[in-house]
Amino acid sequence: MKTGKFLVTVLSVVAAAALLGLFFREVPFDAPVRMEQELGATVAEIEKAGESEWTVPEAAVVQEGGNNAYIFVLKKLRAKKIEVFQTGSAGEKLIVKSESLGPGDLILTSPSPVRDGAAIAVTGGLDEKRSVQLTLNAAIAAVNEASLQESMRFVSLEYTDRMGFDHDLLSKLLRRAFKEFSQPWIEIVQGPDIQLQGAEAIVSGSIRLQALYRGKRNYLLGGPDSSNTLWLRMEKKPGGWKLAEMRGLMPLDFDERAMRLLGSELGMPLSARETAEKKEFCMRCRGKMAERFGTGK
Repeated sequence: MKTGKFLVTVLSVVAAAALLGLFFREVPFDAPVRMEQELGATVAEIEKAGESEWTVPEAAVVQEGGNNAYIFVLKKLRAKKIEVFQTGSAGEKLIVKSESLGPGDLILTSPSPVRDGAAIAVTGGLDEKRSVQLTLNAAIAAVNEASLQESMRFVSLEYTDRMGFDHDLLSKLLRRAFKEFSQPWIEIVQGPDIQLQGAEAIVSGSIRLQALYRGKRNYLLGGPDSSNTLWLRMEKKPGGWKLAEMRGLMPLDFDERAMRLLGSELGMPLSARETAEKKEFCMRCRGKMAERFGTGK
């Protein structure tokens, strides 16, 4: 069985946590998330030239004097400045030495230099499927670091889903989750599968999710012998690949429609029938939480 993390879990992790946390205590919402504009950049994969030595495009190296220089590599879809020492050349490329680089690292080739830490949207140098995968990885890192702003960076402003969530409601959902649950752990049962359809990408996979709640760890998605299959639609925007829609979230094995009852706590209007169902659902949710997480500390 394969274990790991991918964006099919990114918003599902926090959404599942938020669904459960909403019914236990009130958590005030903070200021709106500040949106950051990404810088379009082309990248290239470094090539190993020797012990701690790498071949990189000459245009990507910024000279500081003598053989001292620096480059920018792509980390979590942000530019990271790395100091290097030039040891030689190979045609139109330079050979640099750095113990901070590793196989598969991507170096920014244009523009260069950039601001250290700048948000990057890959516009060239990679196939689109790998660009999608980089987005998934970066978004998960943001969730693991409980960064609301960085997590929402990977959500389209036009996000909508069949449960009635939009970008703003999803932002509130994530904020609540980060205050309620900690230390998520994801096990990939199947996938992720990425299918490109022009400027869209469909991502699917099956996962299990555990998290820590009030001192106890247990499953929020799936269980020891079951998993949660999720579906994402991503769109290519000027700022890179963004999540545009998500389906299939079933926290604590509740039907996906339970997400609308969650949404009502965040401002989503309900039908008269849904309003009548909400009280019963809250009781069932508390019961399942007690079964899996106990009364807490």
